[in-house]
Amino acid sequence: MKRIFAIALCLCFAFIGKAQQNISVESFSKLGDADARVSDVKLDQNGKKCAIIKIVTTETGFIFDAGMMGVVGIDYRPAEVWVWLPEKTSKLKITHPKHGALSGTNDGYYWFPIGSLQEATCYRMVLNVKKPDPDILQEKEAKNNKQSNTVAQEGEPKNKQTNYSDNLTFNVKGVEFEMVFVEGGTFTMGATAEQGNDAFDWEKPAHSVTLSDYYIGQTEVTQALWQAVMGDNPSYFKGSNLPVENVSWKDCKVFINELNDYCHNKGLLSADKNFALPTEAQWEYAARGGKKSVGFKYSGDDNIDRVAWYTDNSNSKTHPVASKKKNELGLYDMTGNVWEWCQDWYGKYSSSSQTNPQGPSTGSDRVLRGGSWNYDARHCRVSLRHDNYPSNGFINYGLRLIVY
Repeated sequence: MKRIFAIALCLCFAFIGKAQQNISVESFSKLGDADARVSDVKLDQNGKKCAIIKIVTTETGFIFDAGMMGVVGIDYRPAEVWVWLPEKTSKLKITHPKHGALSGTNDGYYWFPIGSLQEATCYRMVLNVKKPDPDILQEKEAKNNKQSNTVAQEGEPKNKQTNYSDNLTFNVKGVEFEMVFVEGGTFTMGATAEQGNDAFDWEKPAHSVTLSDYYIGQTEVTQALWQAVMGDNPSYFKGSNLPVENVSWKDCKVFINELNDYCHNKGLLSADKNFALPTEAQWEYAARGGKKSVGFKYSGDDNIDRVAWYTDNSNSKTHPVASKKKNELGLYDMTGNVWEWCQDWYGKYSSSSQTNPQGPSTGSDRVLRGGSWNYDARHCRVSLRHDNYPSNGFINYGLRLIVY
């Protein structure tokens, strides 16, 4: 086994993302052989050759998403981006943290005529980015600041966060994600009865744990969010809505520090709140469904195929987050897809009751939970524990956030 009330969205970001649609498609055409990258064609999850789009623009920082199909790969270059799209892709969402979503659409997607994108074929898309009028932007920003101050005077202070039971929605550089409220309570952690003979010795003894309230990510951290925060994407399986992977525990801590700095500076988090990795106990309690738990063997169901991407159905790769059934708390992929790093050092369980346990004070390995796309059902159960050196990162290791 080695190893808020996001003060909604920052009003400025809400304005940029929803009101200011300054991106449009100037042209879209098939590329000639001289400008094509046929030698770089990638295969999608079904083994089919992708179509490739060369996106030409005067700006950098665009985010691309092909919906449930995902994207197979993105190559960012000066003044252009190459995007590989899976077979049967019919749409590509184009957004930019400064300029919003693609204009002239209801959802930001550029829709291709069904069947028009041929495999192993290159296309050229030219984006037109209209710069926002500085005077208008300044006027809107001043108005938003005035509204924000009014809200602060009438209700909570602008940066004040309290323990609301509502979920929290964040927008970080154009990437939106949700944190789900978990009401604290007492549960039995470890090899409980529904785990049966599948439970290993290191899941024992089962013991009582009491936890306080917290928030946990509705999904695993996506590549889009990691890219927005860190400026790079370490993942092996590329796709903005795929979970980030190929990250070590130490990598995750650097990412979280950057995310906290950004959110504190933008007023998205009050000074006394932080993102973090969940403790092992917080992770298991949420995976089991918290106070809403009905005692499933996997997170959200006794039938693993309904809730997880694992070795029998993953086709040897990760899949877009939130594409399987959610659990009782509304959380996705806590079973399968990628292993999720926890804060704790790995150690043996105690039979004694505990309150808000933090794990051992020292150790050599950090805990991972949840199983992954290349593990069998036994290794994806809610009580299953895994561990590895904190400096190790693999293509099935990712993370999920909490706010405390």
